[in-house]
Amino acid sequence: MALADRLEELGVVVGCAILLAIPTAALLGIFVDAVLLPVQLSLLALVPGILVGLVVLRSDRLEYTHVWRFGLTTWLAAFVLWGVFDISQDDTDIVIALSAWLGAVAAGLVAATADRWRS
Repeated sequence: MALADRLEELGVVVGCAILLAIPTAALLGIFVDAVLLPVQLSLLALVPGILVGLVVLRSDRLEYTHVWRFGLTTWLAAFVLWGVFDISQDDTDIVIALSAWLGAVAAGLVAATADRWRS
C-alpha cells in the first residue's frame, strides 16, 4: 500500500502543478517578454503548483477539490476577460491585463471557497 499512497501523492502534486500552471502562465505572459525560451517559461509556471501540491498533502484545510475549482474557474474567467478586454501579448496595457488576471484569480478564490459559505 505504500507504493499506492506515494503514487497518489505524486498524482496530487502533478495535478496541482498542471492546474495552477494555467493562471501562472497567464501572469508570466503579461510581464515576461519573449526572451525566455518557451520551455523555461513553462517550467517556471509549474513551480507554484508544485508548492501548492505539497501544501495540499500536508494540510487538513486545503483539499485537492479546492485546487480543481480554483484552477478551472480561473482559467475560464481569464479566457472570458482576455476576450472582453482584447488582451494579447503584443501591445496590451499592462494595467488592464493585470486587472483582468486579478479578476480571474478572485473568481477562482470565490469558487474554491464556495463550500465554506453554503452553511
